[in-house]
Amino acid sequence: MPLLPDSIDGDPRDYMRGAPPGVKHDGDKLRWDLLQWRAVEEVVGVITFGARKYSDDGWRDVVPLKRRYLSACFRHIRAWMRGEKLDPESERHHLAAAAFSLLAIVETELGEQTVLEPTIPARGPRNPSERIRVDSDAEKAPGSPAKADPDPDD
Repeated sequence: MPLLPDSIDGDPRDYMRGAPPGVKHDGDKLRWDLLQWRAVEEVVGVITFGARKYSDDGWRDVVPLKRRYLSACFRHIRAWMRGEKLDPESERHHLAAAAFSLLAIVETELGEQTVLEPTIPARGPRNPSERIRVDSDAEKAPGSPAKADPDPDD
């Protein structure tokens, strides 16, 4: 009997531990295979539009972030409810823009800085406790660099 099965299906480590081929102990893991990828792609289109118009991750600089993105979310939902499917400026689905607005709020509340490639330095302080709070009406801390304030509608 060969050390590894001929098929690439299954985890070879399970096979080597004597588990029957095809068994994968992943019942407690997130089900990424259930994600709606077309909808995710539309949200990524909204994010790309905003990055081109303002800057990469410029959405993080909106003050006050939560209130403005929640307001933008509701504006996009209302436009969709009135029968307007696509945002006239970005030409993306209004509900994808609303979804991005909610994701911006969730990301902020989770306090996580996501870096896709370790070679690209993270934006801002790495320690979440050092991050400037942007969910209040207070202005940024003195000495913060001035940046264009992205419009949450994009």
